[in-house]
Amino acid sequence: MTAIGQSRASPPLRFHDKIKSGPVVSIILPCWNALGFTRACIRQIEKWTSSPYELILIDNGSIDGTARWLDAFRNKISKVSSRQSHPLKRIHVISNPVNRGYTAAMNQGLAAGRGEYLVFGNADAAVSPFWLEGMLAAFQARSCIGAISPLSNILAEEAWHWPGFYKNFSEMERFAIALFMKNQKNPFTLSEEFIPGYWLMCRRSDVLDLGGFDESFHPGPYADTDLQWRLRRAGLTLGFADQSFVHHCGSAICKANKVDPRKLYSSRRHLTLLRSKHEDLRHIFLKVRTPIQEFIFCPDILPQID
Repeated sequence: MTAIGQSRASPPLRFHDKIKSGPVVSIILPCWNALGFTRACIRQIEKWTSSPYELILIDNGSIDGTARWLDAFRNKISKVSSRQSHPLKRIHVISNPVNRGYTAAMNQGLAAGRGEYLVFGNADAAVSPFWLEGMLAAFQARSCIGAISPLSNILAEEAWHWPGFYKNFSEMERFAIALFMKNQKNPFTLSEEFIPGYWLMCRRSDVLDLGGFDESFHPGPYADTDLQWRLRRAGLTLGFADQSFVHHCGSAICKANKVDPRKLYSSRRHLTLLRSKHEDLRHIFLKVRTPIQEFIFCPDILPQID
């Protein structure tokens, strides 16, 4: 095994009870300033996660009071989560004095997590009813799954922009319930390409076997693409949890910290590294198709790699 960070509406009662007694999931959530988004994200997790889970929160050098809020939240929720019937089984906060980047934070969460499954979260996102039940159902739908992503509104142009099929939290939650019920018989869609890297779910054992995220991709662009390709090479598949919906806010954390995500993803260094590690990716256009929409990573600014 490689060292972490080195290269190399109600569902049916019977189903709900089965999931409630299922494996613990580690939700790994790096936070970097933008406290309003972090609070909203964590409150949605609290509200809509009924399957057993632990929460690994990583403050990545915030200077806006995020660290204090996370500590206060941990102290408050630990008293509640100590009850055996509570779905939140453990909360763990990691504080980095400086921003170590997305890849390092995810590897910290991987090392601290104890769950059978991992969810690599983003603080500029909002989960919805039965999101975790849907993710677990997708993994149970077939063997040899390496990673799954929930359905989403994909990348909105503005933070918290609502797409055409809902316009606020309440409508988003009703939309998610309808989606969950509609796809009861088809919880998983196979992807022949990549899947979105946000809110990615994997088995902890698989990610550990691959050595975690490659921190050469600091601060984070294409690290999830690299991980997905390594999972494929290990004989595992990628796909979507068609019963799970997570709203994503279009790189809102980057924008709140005055970081241009387009510049990150057009980095020649990151693309050169990706294609030097994976010769078979050299001529593949990095795009993602989902069962709802399609988006392409910065197609107008991707440099050509010779």
